[in-house]
Amino acid sequence: MKNIMVLFCFAFSLNSYSQEEELYYFDWHLYSLTIDGQDYPIPSNEEVSNVILNFYSNPENLITGVCNSLEGELIYDNSNINFTFPNGTTTTLIECNNSENSTFEQLYFNFFNDYIDFPFPYIVGHADFPEWWFLIIYNENGDYAEYGQDALSTQDSFSVNFTLFPNPIANEFFISIDNVSEKISVTIYNMLGEIILTEKNYKSNSSIDVQNLNSGIYFVSITDENRNTSIKRLIKK
Repeated sequence: MKNIMVLFCFAFSLNSYSQEEELYYFDWHLYSLTIDGQDYPIPSNEEVSNVILNFYSNPENLITGVCNSLEGELIYDNSNINFTFPNGTTTTLIECNNSENSTFEQLYFNFFNDYIDFPFPYIVGHADFPEWWFLIIYNENGDYAEYGQDALSTQDSFSVNFTLFPNPIANEFFISIDNVSEKISVTIYNMLGEIILTEKNYKSNSSIDVQNLNSGIYFVSITDENRNTSIKRLIKK
């Protein structure tokens, strides 16, 4: 995941895809889960060390899991780049041995099940150098799950802690960054994975002018001089 965001910040070329066929390319490894604006870490212990999501065809369905598995048949809407669960989902009923895993599993499964009657928009992105694919899925509440083509190693870090304010925004916003580095790069990209704005050497709590942006959902990535990276959702009124 860190590699993806570093690519954004250095403005390497990025191509995005809307066809569901790209979803079948990889075992998608969950990198982060954001619920109501709060980021929840992926469990890493003897029982659960990775959370994987797979898409299948014939029939079209999705399978993911933590201790248990969640599965559901899908219908794709390529014009709006989303999918729905026409018959809901099914889950197994194995009890996690670790309470951390149980808590995360409930959050993750509720990400889908609490909004099962609504479409789930998604982005599949491809960075050309190095070759890297990522997937972001949203629900009706604006929560989102980020996945990548490879497992997230223990060396990868989302250690740039920052806050966007105000959010939603009108004409400008500010970023408050913990443990401020001398060199911070800020990149804003849209729902298609296209870079909208890049600012290098950003100073914490400085204003960023976005009055020319259309209303909608954007993502802000922050990368420091050590290439530690984090990302948050931004809403433009």
